Amino acid sequence: MRPGRKLGPIAPAVPSSHRSWLEPVREKYLDSGITLGALGDRVHLAKSKLSELLRGVGLYPRWESIHRLAEARQLPSWPLHRLWRQAALDAGKAPEWIERSTQKAARATVRTRPPLEHAALCQLVKADYRF
Repeated sequence: MRPGRKLGPIAPAVPSSHRSWLEPVREKYLDSGITLGALGDRVHLAKSKLSELLRGVGLYPRWESIHRLAEARQLPSWPLHRLWRQAALDAGKAPEWIERSTQKAARATVRTRPPLEHAALCQLVKADYRF
C-alpha cells in the first residue's frame, strides 16, 4: 500500500474528450504503485498540481506537463498528443495556445513513421483472416 492519501476520482464534469487521454494516463499511474510525491519529483510538478491533473480539475493542462508524465510512465506520446489536442479544442483553448504549449515537446508529438495504408494492411492479413 502506498503512503499518503488515495487519489480521488476523476471529476464528474470532465468531458469525454478529456477523459480519452486522462483515463489511460491515470490507469498507468495507479498500476505503477508509486506515490504522487515520487511521480511529482520525476515530472517536476507539485503533488497538489499532479493530483488536480490526474482528477481533471483546475485549468486544462499544458502539453508539456502531459508529455513529461507520459515519458515518466512510458506511454506513447503521439496518440496521447492527438487526444490531448482534441480535448484542448473542446475545452475552448485557442489553436495558438495549443501550439505554444506543444513547442517545447514538438519532437515527441510527431509520428515517427507513416501509418500502414489500408490496402497494404488488407494484403498482409487477408489470407490469415479468411483462414
